[in-house]
Amino acid sequence: MLTALLLAAAILQDPPAAEVKPPTPAESAAAVTEALKGKDLALAQSALRQHGRVADVAVVKAVADGLKHADPQVRLATLEALRFNADPAATEVLLKQKGNKKISEDVNCAEAFAYALGQKRDQRALPLLKDGLVATGDTNGKVLTAKLYALGRIRDEASCEILMDFMGSAVLKVEQYMVEIRISMAVLTGTDAGPAQRDWRNWWNDNKSKIKILDEEPPLPEAAQRKWTLMWMSEEEIAAEKKARSKKEDA
Repeated sequence: MLTALLLAAAILQDPPAAEVKPPTPAESAAAVTEALKGKDLALAQSALRQHGRVADVAVVKAVADGLKHADPQVRLATLEALRFNADPAATEVLLKQKGNKKISEDVNCAEAFAYALGQKRDQRALPLLKDGLVATGDTNGKVLTAKLYALGRIRDEASCEILMDFMGSAVLKVEQYMVEIRISMAVLTGTDAGPAQRDWRNWWNDNKSKIKILDEEPPLPEAAQRKWTLMWMSEEEIAAEKKARSKKEDA
């Protein structure tokens, strides 16, 4: 009797949910391609967020078409997808965008592009970050900030040289960018010469001939470290980190 009741209960239970398999890279590439061809801008952005970070050459190739899209929000979603796509092809696509006016002439896209270059930590991005950095002062501040921080991610002596050349530029009000310069230089060298331009110039004059970039990023003061770490995390990583921290605090 007990066996019969257990059998009946098992029959009445809901069937186990079918396992949902993630899309293959080929399916992700196809989804992005199809979405970018359509007129639904929300769908295009959603497809880029959902599929664009799949680390696969075919996916990167499909995503790259979004850099030429007429809608700036789609271009932004494309840059974010390439920024956090771990396939090396994503870096190659970004490095080829110097002449893309849909990026350079849009402030938000230019800012996102600079952060994407910094994310990749590729020395070949240095000329792109330097381009327009020492200029006549008409470059948007958001773009300058992004470039200065991006330079701090590329561990090369040339990054320091570009940062210090910018600081010494007479045509820009560089004092408003000393926070960015200070953090990036500290990340690169492990040295903090303080908030004043004069102190940094003195330090640079004494050390530029023997500068050595640390293999690993040195720790920063707590507030600066928090800002720097969050700057290079994806939205999903930030959300997961906040959730984990909240659980820890509750416990």
